Amino acid sequence: MAELGANPAFWVSLSRPDIADIVFTLPPASQSAPVTEDYLDDIARAFAAVIDAKSPFTAGYGARITNGWMAKVTPMGCGAIKSALKRAF
Repeated sequence: MAELGANPAFWVSLSRPDIADIVFTLPPASQSAPVTEDYLDDIARAFAAVIDAKSPFTAGYGARITNGWMAKVTPMGCGAIKSALKRAF
């Protein structure tokens, strides 16, 4: 990637009027992938991990909230909505 930035032609190409067309022909825009609930959950967990990593004050907060709610709903027999609740927190 550093080699690309060192190439003056790369920076000149960014000012082209058709730059949007060029970008949209590159992967992944030119490809598609199925999106499942599990995949979206993975993305949400990744964002939560980034937020948790930003500060010692937020570290683990999302996991603690999720675990707390899961401990509350499990004895209530709310198994059908556990995944939705887990996703909400």
